[in-house]
Amino acid sequence: MRRPIARGTVGALLLVLVTASARAETIQIKIDKLTFVPSQVSAHVGDTIEWVNADFVAHTASARDGAWDVMIAPSTTASVVALWIITASFTRT
Repeated sequence: MRRPIARGTVGALLLVLVTASARAETIQIKIDKLTFVPSQVSAHVGDTIEWVNADFVAHTASARDGAWDVMIAPSTTASVVALWIITASFTRT
């Protein structure tokens, strides 16, 4: 037997989603001369992390747990939206 979802539960969930997206920020990371600036960022749920590649070569940004992997072609941008809190450090490998 399926249990109906209470209206209050749905309203509370929508409020959380709207509140989280209202405070979302875009965190920009510039890649220039093989360096990521800033080299460390923290993102909250709903934030967008955007990489701007000013180099002449492609770069990647990957989660250590494999949850996301972004290819940033030369002279382009790429982004990912945080579905959970992200704290990241960027290093050359």
